[in-house]
Amino acid sequence: MPDLAGFPRADWVWAVRDACRTVDAADLHYGDPRGDRTLRRVLAGYLRRVRAAAADPADIVVCAGFAQGLGLVLRALAGEGARVVAFEDPGHGAGEALAAAARLGLRTVPVPVDGRGLDVGALERTGADAVVLTPAHQWPTGVVLAPERRHALAAWAARRDAVIVEDDYDAELRHDREPVGTLQGVAPGRVVLLGTVSRSLAPAMRLGWVVCPPRLTAAVAREKRRGDRGSPVLDQLALARLVESGRYDRHLRRMRGLYAARRRALAGALARHAPGVRLTGLAAGFHAVAHLPGGVPERDAVAAARERSVGLYGMSAFRASGATAPDSSSWALATSASARSSGDRGGRRPARRVTVHARRALDRIGCGAMVGRRRWRIVRRVAFVVLAGFTALAVVAGLLAVWAVRRSFPEYDGERTLPGLAAEVTVHRDAYGVPQIYAGTAADLFRAQGYVHAQERFWEMDFRRHVTAGRLSELFGRDQLETDTFLRTLGWRRVAEREWGIISEESRGFLQAYADGVNAWLDQHGGGEPSGDVSLEYTVLGLTTRGYRIERWSPVDSLAWLKAMAWDLRGNMTDEIERAILAGGGLTREQVGELYPPYPQDLNRPIVDGGRVTGGAFVAADAGGAGGGWLPALTAVRDGLADLPALLGRQGTGLGSNSWVIAGSRTSSGKPLLANDPHLSPSMPGIWFQAGLHCECGFDLSGFTFAGVPGIVIGHNDAIAWGFTNLGPDVTDLYLEEVSGDRVRVGAGWQDLAEHTETIKVAGGGPVTITVRTGRNGPLLSDASAELRDAGGRYAVALRWTALDPGRTIDALFALNRARDWAGFRAAAALFEVPAQNLVYADVAGNIGYQAPGRIPVRGEGDGRWPAPGWDTGYDWRSYIPFDELPSVLNPARGYIVTANQAVIGSGYPYLLTHDWSYGYRSERINQLVEAAGRMVTVDDVGRMQMDGYNALAPMLVPHLLRVPSATPAVDLLRGWDYQQPVDSAPAAYFNAVWRALLARTFDELPAGYKPDGGDRWWEVVRGLLGSPSSPWWDDRGTPAVETMDQILSAALSDAAAELTDRLGDDPADWRWGDLHTIELRNQSFGESGVGPVEWLFNRGPEPVSGGASIVNATGWDAAAGYEVDAVPSMRMVVDLGDLDGSRWVQLSGNSGHAFSPHYADQFGPWRRGELLPMRWDPQTIRREATGTLVLKPPRT
Repeated sequence: MPDLAGFPRADWVWAVRDACRTVDAADLHYGDPRGDRTLRRVLAGYLRRVRAAAADPADIVVCAGFAQGLGLVLRALAGEGARVVAFEDPGHGAGEALAAAARLGLRTVPVPVDGRGLDVGALERTGADAVVLTPAHQWPTGVVLAPERRHALAAWAARRDAVIVEDDYDAELRHDREPVGTLQGVAPGRVVLLGTVSRSLAPAMRLGWVVCPPRLTAAVAREKRRGDRGSPVLDQLALARLVESGRYDRHLRRMRGLYAARRRALAGALARHAPGVRLTGLAAGFHAVAHLPGGVPERDAVAAARERSVGLYGMSAFRASGATAPDSSSWALATSASARSSGDRGGRRPARRVTVHARRALDRIGCGAMVGRRRWRIVRRVAFVVLAGFTALAVVAGLLAVWAVRRSFPEYDGERTLPGLAAEVTVHRDAYGVPQIYAGTAADLFRAQGYVHAQERFWEMDFRRHVTAGRLSELFGRDQLETDTFLRTLGWRRVAEREWGIISEESRGFLQAYADGVNAWLDQHGGGEPSGDVSLEYTVLGLTTRGYRIERWSPVDSLAWLKAMAWDLRGNMTDEIERAILAGGGLTREQVGELYPPYPQDLNRPIVDGGRVTGGAFVAADAGGAGGGWLPALTAVRDGLADLPALLGRQGTGLGSNSWVIAGSRTSSGKPLLANDPHLSPSMPGIWFQAGLHCECGFDLSGFTFAGVPGIVIGHNDAIAWGFTNLGPDVTDLYLEEVSGDRVRVGAGWQDLAEHTETIKVAGGGPVTITVRTGRNGPLLSDASAELRDAGGRYAVALRWTALDPGRTIDALFALNRARDWAGFRAAAALFEVPAQNLVYADVAGNIGYQAPGRIPVRGEGDGRWPAPGWDTGYDWRSYIPFDELPSVLNPARGYIVTANQAVIGSGYPYLLTHDWSYGYRSERINQLVEAAGRMVTVDDVGRMQMDGYNALAPMLVPHLLRVPSATPAVDLLRGWDYQQPVDSAPAAYFNAVWRALLARTFDELPAGYKPDGGDRWWEVVRGLLGSPSSPWWDDRGTPAVETMDQILSAALSDAAAELTDRLGDDPADWRWGDLHTIELRNQSFGESGVGPVEWLFNRGPEPVSGGASIVNATGWDAAAGYEVDAVPSMRMVVDLGDLDGSRWVQLSGNSGHAFSPHYADQFGPWRRGELLPMRWDPQTIRREATGTLVLKPPRT
């Protein structure tokens, strides 16, 4: 029993009032039996943060405390066929839990507990289908389940297909250290996590939660609905407010201190006055186990204690046998001292009463010695001193925590010395921490940019350079060795080192100045010491990695990051692998072709309407296979690629972008508008860093940068603006190589493979040396591990990729930043080799344009869709498409250009760019929006277009869904739907659930790992199948019947309704797209550590979002995995060439990489709401709105 006098009355009153004030009337109706969605979201975040639980709001069921929660789980298990449930002995198995199981016809078996927790070996012998236990603080013995037994228990559950029911009853009240994480966080698919506020607040609250494995969620929710239709909504909302506000955490801190003080007082008093009594189980909660001398009858001891109001309970009460052997010598002793006399106000005498009454009780049964009143007054004073000391320590710890977090925050005001400067540099920052840097020379400008990037994002920069160099093992240990091996095999860093020798001398100077700025900042912050002075991440890293030193920044570190960017935007390599594996796995090439349909030119326009190559220049029409032995090697390479860190995003339909430019003939200002929103994976911090760079040296610009790279990647200068989307040309080919030892077959002969060794440093271990082999077609990816090499047998897989040849993309970036007109823009684009991007253009003179750049191969045999035989020289690359023959257009007659990863040009173009485009549904929707906007388009209009949530699949599919028979009333949601997908849309929630179910039923033939992701390729696949109702794809291979299209459509409607009923409640009108479609920003290094408190430090969310996959507001999700967002518009920008100061922008998270900085996530809210922030240009406006000004000065001479 907790100390009920400590209940936070004032905080609870505030929470209830706030809940009543803000609750929607609709929420007062019978709701989701799982509980209010707000509380479930808050609980999920809290449990991840505090208990390291893998908690998804969709899998949480709110209940009325532990007893109901356990009952719900037991009924669900019984309904699924469970027959035997094991309980700890001693433990729950002697009380109401045992009775609840018996009422359900479940046989209960006791499992002994010893000093290391539940005996898993004994559990194995029971044949149990489930076990109920308290691993974090065993009830009542107080022991913690030993690590090896935690692993053994999870392994037992996996072998038995059994369920572990984890009662997490008081771990939040651990006093001595951070509590051990939940078992559920280790094996979320096997563990049910039960928790309540009965111990933390009061039993009368009657609020608890069940975190279910996904397979049990529906059954537990169904039992809850049958039992009481759901827990009180206002109480749930009040608890959510209490937790979200931080008041719940504050209450727990206060109570932990109170209980700890009482325990210390009790333990000290017993040690002094009853030395024969040993206490254990003191680490958490408010009970302990007292081990008394032998020969004391349990019944007499309990009776004597209760006469003195001491909560002493015989251990027999918790044993399955109920044994009361005369030599029994252990009792559970309550220490919360919640009972109060009228004179004991405010908890002034709890320690005294506990110790006094305990002493008298123990004295009566012969275990204590009577002492004088004076000595007890001393004990009381000691107890209060201890409590006061604890409070002081808590305050100091809080202050230290604040200092630890804030110590790395950058200075935004004042003066700092920056060695190497020729003159002062001024840095103005606005309300979102965006720096505008003013310098006198280009060298000073980039030196200051390096300094500013390091101020805000150095951990991100350091982490990225370890990725690009294949050195993650230096930071995180042996677990990253396979990833490092793959990255060393690819050789990004080696290529970057070669590029340093071929780029221009001017670019080398800019890169060196940037590196000098980074290193100057490092010198001022520990000189390479990886401490919290640099970033909070180094504090966390230091808990596990010793001896790490931060290296100085090198210009090659910046070049290597461009290789990572090229890798994540590399084109169709994943499609090439998957086509081959599907064909090798049983599908015919015709069937594979049906899954990769051609681009629908009749529906969705390409970027450039037409054109031809004449006289070595492009002129716009609108001017103004091998044998099956290779399959294991290819499959192994695919799996290896999937494990690599995706710094920009996952490969697939979600990784794309939107960009369009509208001529002045269509805008209110008479000048062009340029919009851009690249679609990348969500991360924390976001991929972009906003900045302005200004000097009278040819660099006067504003836009989005990459931390670690000088210059502006996307943005504008005073004359032109530009944007990027991924062109996605086929610039990679996989070659199947026949190898024999260290030789590779070429034609009828053999060639030696080139070899070199790499040494990988490993944190906490010795260095590891690997051998990288390279053939004429590139590095052998299948050499990346012994497992991959063994899988391939006599075949290996080599990668030919344009980015593995040194290039001059960094020269292109600097040239683009200084371009003044279309000719200068195209000259910069000619240097832009990898990654090949669609470049859109606008200038203050009123011109708009498009240019396709990049190094794109011209092949001999083959078309890049399938792996090629490496021994056949006919498949070699012959040359590259000349830049002047790549598609481009200036000032098209229609007055706008749209790029959204669709086909660049029609089939008449003489060169192969790729077969694997995005299918044009986003681009065609943007075309429609621009056409509908008329001739007076504004920045605000374009901002609204960027947030358009129209699902272009729906008008094709919904008529069929409304046509087929359906027994579910949910189908009525689709009648009259406008096909938009805001967060509060019930039709959007249902339609996307139907789409997901339809894909699962239709493409059941596809193996695991190759299931449809639901993007626009699958829109086009299903569009074709809707015209072929008897296609074999419609047949469900799991039934003897042959299903038709209409049967599968009807089944999908029912499947989706059942899923959403279980997840979101009975009433379809209450379903919300945002309850399914959520985004969480995860730190790329520590955000998925599995340690709840660490993830809480660095991650933000989850939060509901609008939009969807292959929609203009492209918040992508993978239908094979769930509805959670995995690709996003990483930033949004609208540049007004008629008023640069009126341009707008926003990014996903915030400009700072420091957790808890005001600018860590201050743009996340505006981004989710579709708001754009001022992108200031005018120097007077910048100075007027600056919230901080930092002056960087050269050293005094």
